[in-house]
Amino acid sequence: MFQDAKIVKADAGDEYFQQTAKKGDKDYAVSRSDLVAIKSCPHKWLFTEEKKETASMNWGNIIDRLLLGGESSIVIVPETYVATDGKSKPWNWNSNTCKAWREQNMGKLTCDAETIGKARRAVNQIKSNPYIAPVLDRAAHQVWVSAVWVDDNGAEFPVKCLIDIVPLRIPALADLKTTQSIELRQYSRTIFNFGYHVQAALYLDLFNAAMNKEERTQFLHIAQESVEPYEVGRRYLSYDWIALGRAEYREALKLYARCIKSGVWPSYDDLENPSIANIDGWVTVNPEPWMILHSGVDIESTPDWAK
Repeated sequence: MFQDAKIVKADAGDEYFQQTAKKGDKDYAVSRSDLVAIKSCPHKWLFTEEKKETASMNWGNIIDRLLLGGESSIVIVPETYVATDGKSKPWNWNSNTCKAWREQNMGKLTCDAETIGKARRAVNQIKSNPYIAPVLDRAAHQVWVSAVWVDDNGAEFPVKCLIDIVPLRIPALADLKTTQSIELRQYSRTIFNFGYHVQAALYLDLFNAAMNKEERTQFLHIAQESVEPYEVGRRYLSYDWIALGRAEYREALKLYARCIKSGVWPSYDDLENPSIANIDGWVTVNPEPWMILHSGVDIESTPDWAK
């Protein structure tokens, strides 16, 4: 169960991601992305270094900051610089002048003028949507919530989340998502593949625990395609998504608690899964039914010795 849940602060920004404890330490605060990875393979999670920012992550961060009030943390990379000979030259990161500029803006999000122009057009599409405007109106942004998970086995460790949008007038929480496609079927798979249902359930439960009397049950996605013309979608996660996400994050918390308590971090083949056969330490892999059907051939019945 969650204990000592609290709102740490709004407009948390990059401060939320900073912590001194290392993965696997009892003081390390696990997030939704941690739990999704832990549930898949604790050993891999423990020894995976933090992801470096990709172009798609950078685009999502730019949209986040333009929409949620962090534009001051974005700086535009100049197109030219003045060299030591006094001449104007194309921007070059090998130049000492350009390197000095980067040092001065360390910690800020950098992008070129073309990218920021496209991002502003994308954000304007979101802001002008009549269904989204009430969600954004006077909402709190980047709300940091923390709690302590107390497991049945006696393990205790911190859990945290960063909520993009806490609407003032709607009993919901909301998150901004940028992705390649918001077509409904594709988007449903995106939710599953990236654990966004886990995020929805965890965020709702942490927020409600921190607010005591206030109860929010809805989770919304302001979804936008990351390619022009930046189509905008309004996604409401169903009860089934929330229920599935809640079951998954709780299973992940219990698995993490066992790892913390025992010091053992199982890999894929070591995880207990009653639906997968394990023969003398070797995990059986089977074709999925659709693969057999797609092949268009008949296969012999399983011989007695293989049963």
